[in-house]
Amino acid sequence: DPRRPDLHAADLRTLNLAGRNLSHMTLNNAQMQDADLNEAQIQGADLSNTQMQHAILNNAQMQGAMLVGAQMQGADLSGAQMQGADLQRAVFDAQTDISLSYFQGANFRGADVSQTPKIADHLDQIFGDASNGRYRTRLPDGVDPPAHWPRDDLSAWDYKTAWRDWQKNTLRMAPDGSDIP
Repeated sequence: DPRRPDLHAADLRTLNLAGRNLSHMTLNNAQMQDADLNEAQIQGADLSNTQMQHAILNNAQMQGAMLVGAQMQGADLSGAQMQGADLQRAVFDAQTDISLSYFQGANFRGADVSQTPKIADHLDQIFGDASNGRYRTRLPDGVDPPAHWPRDDLSAWDYKTAWRDWQKNTLRMAPDGSDIP
């Protein structure tokens, strides 16, 4: 949308963006550490490689957001709606609060959630990589990947196709995170 500002690499640290509409904006490589995005509308936004450490994203609407490589250590994602979000290579830690978060149909290929024990409560909702390849999803010790995750080291194209097929066939979900009637 040409009317939406491009905030690529913007410095948004510590800003209060609570309740703001950032949907479909380009925010990749932005600095958003400690920003308040409580109840923000971030659907379909590009947040790739964004630094979001300790950001407040509780109850944020992030359906279909692109969060590839996002650094989310210590972020408050409690109650965040992240259906269909692409969290490939995202990094969480033990302080990342994912309580009551909704990840239905999200992609976690190559994500590091190994320090986030509550991820086990969400594994049936998400798609990840259970192979031993370089893009495997890193889970906490003792947490096994669910049966629907591919065990083969798939190409990017084949993995994305498998993810979209799983969303469509199993979850009845469109790529933007909306339900298919």
